[in-house]
Amino acid sequence: MKIICAYAPTEDTSEIEKKTFYEELETLCEKREKKDLLVLMGDFNAKIGREAKWREDIRYTRKIGNGNKLCNMAVRLNMNICSTRY
Repeated sequence: MKIICAYAPTEDTSEIEKKTFYEELETLCEKREKKDLLVLMGDFNAKIGREAKWREDIRYTRKIGNGNKLCNMAVRLNMNICSTRY
């Protein structure tokens, strides 16, 4: 099992810093062995909507900003977003 705890830049941070953060995080997640269970947790400063609304397929999110970045990364890595609060 691999556990990664991360704190994402806020919406006020420059796009370059946010892009760099998500690129580095995705690279780190991809380095795990496929047999490993990956738990990615922390504060992603992202709003993706109510869980029930996005439960079926998070690809349909229409939010912008960090929520969009988090959803897109989860889709690329075939991960589930299990809990959100804002």
